[in-house]
Amino acid sequence: MKEPEKDKKTEDGSDKSYLYRHAGIREREGGIPLWLMLVCIGLIVWSVYYTIRYWSES
Repeated sequence: MKEPEKDKKTEDGSDKSYLYRHAGIREREGGIPLWLMLVCIGLIVWSVYYTIRYWSES
């Protein structure tokens, strides 16, 4: 595979993105949104509760 192509910066110089030509996928710096982190934590807490409540011997 070839290395990704680096796109030019935007006018303000803040956007650094890479373009994978053959796939048409752009890649850029980013973070995980707070709401998504809360959903993940909620699912983990629920799975622990469910496991203790319904999969235990008592």
